[in-house]
Order: sequence, then C-alpha cells, then structure tokens
Amino acid sequence: MITGSSTLVGKAREALGPCARPAGPDDRVDGVAPAVVVDTDSTALVAAALAWASDARLSVVVRGGGTRDRWGRRPRPFDVLIRLDRLNRLVAHEASDLTATIEAGATLRDVNAALARHGQQLPLDGLQGEHGTIGGLVATNHAGPMRHRYGTPRDLVIGMTVVLGDGLTAKSGGRVVKNVAGYDLARMMSGSHGTLGVITQVTFKLAPLAPVSRTVRIDLRHPADAVAFADLLRQAQCEPDALDFRFEHGDDQHHAPLTVFVRFASVAPAVDDGCRHARRAALEVDGRIEMLPADAAAECWRGQMAFNATGTTMLRLSWKPAELARAAETLRTAARGVPFVWTGRLGVGAGTVTLGGSPDDHPAVVEQLRRTGALRHVLIVDAPAEVRERIDPWQIEPDTEALWQALKGACDPHGTLGAGRGPV
Repeated sequence: MITGSSTLVGKAREALGPCARPAGPDDRVDGVAPAVVVDTDSTALVAAALAWASDARLSVVVRGGGTRDRWGRRPRPFDVLIRLDRLNRLVAHEASDLTATIEAGATLRDVNAALARHGQQLPLDGLQGEHGTIGGLVATNHAGPMRHRYGTPRDLVIGMTVVLGDGLTAKSGGRVVKNVAGYDLARMMSGSHGTLGVITQVTFKLAPLAPVSRTVRIDLRHPADAVAFADLLRQAQCEPDALDFRFEHGDDQHHAPLTVFVRFASVAPAVDDGCRHARRAALEVDGRIEMLPADAAAECWRGQMAFNATGTTMLRLSWKPAELARAAETLRTAARGVPFVWTGRLGVGAGTVTLGGSPDDHPAVVEQLRRTGALRHVLIVDAPAEVRERIDPWQIEPDTEALWQALKGACDPHGTLGAGRGPV
C-alpha cells in the first residue's frame, strides 16, 4: 500500500508517465477528492493504470464527462481518478453496414454530429441528453424517449473493449451486426455502473436519420386512458419513434392530468399516417390533441430528459406497462404531499420520478415505494448526500446480490473499482 498524496503522485508518474498528476478542484467526485488523477487517451493506458492500481491495492473511480458523479452511493475515500474525456475518438464508421466504433469518452452530441454528415445517428438519449458520454450511457444502460423504438444502449451494442479491475483487457463482438461472439460480456458490462470494468470502446448498431419528424401532444384525464391510447396505436400498427408521458403532481393535487407525447420520425407519408392514427386514438379516449411546432417539440423532448435540480431526488422506476394507473396511485400514496414529476416510456414501463419539497421527506417516500408490489424496481439515481446516507440508492435482492458479488470477484478480484459507489 502506498500512502501520502505526494508520494502517490510520484509513484504514479514513475509507472505511467506524465499522464499522472495531482488532483485539482474539478477532479472531485461527489465532493470526494482523489490523491492522483490519470488522464488517459488509449485503452493501453487505462489498462496500465488499472494494473498499477490493482497491484498497489489502490481504490479507483472512473469518470467520463462527470454528468453522473452523484449516481449511486457517495464514494468512500479513494486514491486514483481515471479520466476518460480524452478517450473520445470515432474509431471506425462503416456507413454501409450501419455500424460505428466509438471511444468511451466521446459525447453523444459529438458522435451524432459526425454521423449526421452521413445521414445516420446513434439512436440513444438519456438524462444528460447529448452531454453524456458513450461510456456513461452504456455503463448505466439508461435510455430516454428513443427507447420505445430502439431499446436501451445494451440492445444497440454489438462489440466492446473493456479493461477489467486488474488491468486485463477483454474484447467481445465485432464491427458487423451478425458477429455475436462475446455477446454476453457486452451485455454484462452494460448497466454495471463501472463496478466490473472500464468500458473504453464500443461498437454500435446505427440508424438512418429520418427526413421528417413530428410530435403530437395528448392531454388525458387518467393514466388508464394513456394505456388505452397506447393500445390503440399498437393495434393500428403505428411505429412511433418515441411514446412518452409526463405526470406532474403538486402537494395539493389529488387527480393531476397526464400528458402523452408521441413522435413520428420517418418519410413524410409515414409520419402523416402516424399522426392521423394518433388523432383517432386520442379522440377515442377523450383526449385533447395538439400538433407541436418544431421549437415546442424540441423543448418538450428536452424536458423529458431534464436532469434534476439541486435539492431534489431522482428515482429510476420500472413497472408493467398495462399497470400505469396502479403505479400512479402508488406514487401518489407514497408521496403523501411531496410534489413530484414523473416522466417515462409509456410502451415500455420505465421512467424517472423527481421528488421536490424537503429532502428530509424523500427517504420515507422511497421506502414506501419499495415495499409495494406495483413497481418492479426503485433506484435512486441522484439525490442530495443526506438522502443517500439515510437510504441505499440500490435495491438489490439477496439472490441478485450474490450474483453481483460473484461477478465482482471474477472481474475485479482486488475490489479496485468503484469505491463503493455501485451495486457492489
């Protein structure tokens, strides 16, 4: 074990060269400062840094864009911060195959700007929108409104390079969609929150950019009407790009309305056809429909992915899509006067809830939600430190915890990664 910040920086430079440096004010993770920072720009350097840290029994946290610093538990005091923001290249783009290989530190915004020149996109979104990095999106497996059509990041991954906790580099898959070798490794790392290994490079399936996009807003009286609306769209064989809802509940509201947003993105005739079906379905469930202009539509979808404000608690929930009304009633009952905003994927049964009011009331709401059978999962993805100290952000069942521990032992034998932030 190496002790002392200055000694640790010196040892890191001996092992890794000038990429190792003392930590600065911007290197704190959830308020916790490391002793040394390693700025990496290659998989080889990430592997060298982890091998050195593992051998020295040092604790490591990994950061891409820093947009998810407060996800999970607050880190224990840790030694090394590995930064990936310089690992940001578009390594390969096979336009004819609709695939791209991208380094983990690249932002979704920069990636899609490059792909758009070829009429293609990486169809991902999430809470941080286009400011999130590729590695962070995959490591959390979080998806926004585009999940309705394209699935989660895990569903789009066809290849991956990962550095395990002891510095061993593992690769899976390839650069063509039909190559499924190593598929399980990529699926395991997607959603592992950086506790099993460091994702350095990912190969994705891409999608064409649609020439036309249009958003429809439907105001409904009850969550059950939203489920009926989604069923009618499905029966009409519509294929919207996104099918979302928003439910805002104030501390004095008992029956707040629910708003559904539908986005059709395709060629003009298909978009027109989808909008007609949406209008018919809205009328059948007694909804008020509005076709949003482009600027209002863009603002709407930004709102569906907005990150929570200081002092609020954000939860990640899942439920059976047909039981939206039951989930809504469960939320209202558990909140007990705490205002909240619930946004989610209507056809999938997944979304986020942002709790307002006093953070002192938030742990009790989370505990109540976890006790009910109406919700499948209730995870805290971001919250003030005092909330995360009172209740564990992760909801891990005993059988699942045993599996996590087994995977952790295999991939990170010395417990180098995470500093206690993740599920294990």
